[in-house]
Amino acid sequence: MVASVSIQNVVKRYDKTTVVHGVSLDIEPGEFVVLVGPSGCGKSTTLRMVAGLEEISGGTIRIDGRVINDLAPKDRDVAMVFQNYALYPHLNVRDNISFGLRLKRTKKSVIDAAVKTAADILGLQPLLERKPSDLSGGQRQRVAMGRAIVRDPKVFLFDQPLSNLDAKLRTQMRAEIKRLHQRLGTTVIYVTHDQVEAMTLADRIVVMRDGLIEQIGKPMDLFLHPANTFVASFIGSPPMNLMPARIAVDSTQHVELNGGNRISLLPRAGTHLAPGQEVVFGIRPEDVTLDGVEGSERAQIKATVDIVEPLGSESILHATVGDHSLVVKVGGLNEVHPGDPVTLHVDLTRVHLFDAQSQASIY
Repeated sequence: MVASVSIQNVVKRYDKTTVVHGVSLDIEPGEFVVLVGPSGCGKSTTLRMVAGLEEISGGTIRIDGRVINDLAPKDRDVAMVFQNYALYPHLNVRDNISFGLRLKRTKKSVIDAAVKTAADILGLQPLLERKPSDLSGGQRQRVAMGRAIVRDPKVFLFDQPLSNLDAKLRTQMRAEIKRLHQRLGTTVIYVTHDQVEAMTLADRIVVMRDGLIEQIGKPMDLFLHPANTFVASFIGSPPMNLMPARIAVDSTQHVELNGGNRISLLPRAGTHLAPGQEVVFGIRPEDVTLDGVEGSERAQIKATVDIVEPLGSESILHATVGDHSLVVKVGGLNEVHPGDPVTLHVDLTRVHLFDAQSQASIY
């Protein structure tokens, strides 16, 4: 059973402080939507209002068309998985998973079948008699997910569930959650500050800042077409390079970076740039190469390497361009060292320009 979720003009205030400013979002049945943004942006508060753990100061939330603003959490037909697992330490895995069903006085045969199904899905069968203290962080998180699964909710809510895990476990659990969604097809709202989680898990990403939505879209749409400098710098790892620049005043259209580097601009329909206009030049680290192919869709930048971060299959270079630093992602076998002068090749088809004042995308 899957459900749509509609969040319309939802506001949250604490006394005179507003932390969520009229957020609106429609989620399709079975969709996996990720709310992402820095700490304090309002993403967890928004999720907790859907769950009923925070009162709504204004606006409307609907699940399957039914207004749930005033319903108690237990009556909303949602299941929440928390960052800290929230397991009962004195109960074994079986009893933790079945706790909610036993509270509802569900028949034992129904509980046993539900626990078996959840344990099979999550690989928990060998652990059913263990206490939480005998489990790893990843196993505890699977138990918390099992407890949500047995409730057969209309909507799953995840509040930064992988934050307490190490890097390897986070990668494994991302795959577990993706597999779980593909198998169950339930509507999911997932909160994280980790844009890698957002990119790998989401059908759509909602980027939030200061209680407002900056952009909503499919992961690659946000990556390729960020609405502003905030989204451009938040989505992508490493983030997009952003440097102050101006449109050059001459017969051809160029952008001039501080330090004298000039980069040609390819004509783009609907783009109007004025000579002398102050802009922010953006290029992603993977769209700058050391071994470029000469051509009309490439530009060269002279730079000096400051730092080399070898990662095995690739290396991250931090280079100085004029007064600014440029991050470049290159193959791991490149023999480049700090202090080396390099010629960087910019893919002109992947250049971004943002208005210097509004920070909105203009190219």
